[in-house]
Amino acid sequence: MVLVMAAFALLYITRRSGIISFTPARAFFLGLVLAGLSPGDLVAQSQVEADTAAAHRAALAWLALVDSGAYAASLDSAAPLLRQMIASTDRWEQFLGMARAPFPNRIQRELLEAEIDPSLPVTHPGRYIRLTFRIRGLKEQTTESVVLQAQSNGWRVAMYGVRGGS
Repeated sequence: MVLVMAAFALLYITRRSGIISFTPARAFFLGLVLAGLSPGDLVAQSQVEADTAAAHRAALAWLALVDSGAYAASLDSAAPLLRQMIASTDRWEQFLGMARAPFPNRIQRELLEAEIDPSLPVTHPGRYIRLTFRIRGLKEQTTESVVLQAQSNGWRVAMYGVRGGS
């Protein structure tokens, strides 16, 4: 798509030469049409990228709390959905202690996937983004999933899970 748009943007042929004239704006919109997109698609894509970047920053800040052992603070800063699912701070600390026991002292994460999923969970409608991270430094491949929910004050962690690990 970018190549098509760039090719049309290079067409600055004037009307004086008797050939169809393309301004950069016309070339851009023609490129969008040929690529099957509308200007609204670009705005929507831009919003998705902005939401994903904001959710990623929020997830890393929340994971920093968890990594430092501030489990109670991580629960306090989570979305209401997560706080409602957890019976007590003691249970949350127990869960995180067991789930993260194999993690190295210094955790290195790699973002594997960012997925916008408005259907999570069905009982609590809203805007959700699921981020999946690979944890480096373990024998077995281990991933963390962090589901963030859009709140009036930004993205908050609504679910957290760990798969694999040893």
